[in-house]
Amino acid sequence: MTSQTSNISSSDFSATVGSGNVFADLGLPNPEEMLVKAELSKQIYLRFQDRQLAVDGNLLGLEVEQVAALKLGKSSNLSIEQLFRVLNALRVISF
Repeated sequence: MTSQTSNISSSDFSATVGSGNVFADLGLPNPEEMLVKAELSKQIYLRFQDRQLAVDGNLLGLEVEQVAALKLGKSSNLSIEQLFRVLNALRVISF
């Protein structure tokens, strides 16, 4: 995604249309990676919520603290590869 924004204004309000990547719009480093991690984290979080899972970290290849963070939607300490592995593991676990 490119980081392009445009301004919209009228006499009543002013707004900026985002690029589709909030991380790029905020000028953060590695915005594409952050966007991918955010989407993967969201999918993992939704799987935990939908099924109210109590998953052992060993099954996912993670530490207990990492699983707890994922259940809260936090993934900054995990790589994209780890997030993909977790998502794939959650898909094959019998529910």
